[in-house]
Amino acid sequence: MSRYTTEVRNLHFNAATGQFEALVVFHEGGETRTYPSAISRPISTEFERVSRDLVVQAKARRRAGTGRLVAQKRRAGSSAATSVSDMARAMLSSFDLGRQNRAA
Repeated sequence: MSRYTTEVRNLHFNAATGQFEALVVFHEGGETRTYPSAISRPISTEFERVSRDLVVQAKARRRAGTGRLVAQKRRAGSSAATSVSDMARAMLSSFDLGRQNRAA
C-alpha cells in the first residue's frame, strides 16, 4: 500500500454554482498530483467537513483513474523528471511535426 499525504488548496465557495471548490493535492514519493474538486454543500457547512468531503471525492477519482484535468509534477531531483524542451520534442515527434517545413 502506498503512503501519501493530502492537502486542500484554494478552498472557496462559488455562489453562482452553490458549490465549494478546491484543489486537492496528493504528495507521494517525488510526485504531486492535483485534482480539482467541487461539492454542493450549504455555505454554513463547517470547514473540516467540506475539506474532508473534497478529499474523499478526490481520493475516489484518484483510485478510479477518472480525474479530469489532473496535474502531475515530479520533484526536480527525481530521475523521471522531464524538461519542457524534451516534452516538446516528444510531442512533435509523436505527431511527426518535427520534419515538416514551417514556412511563415
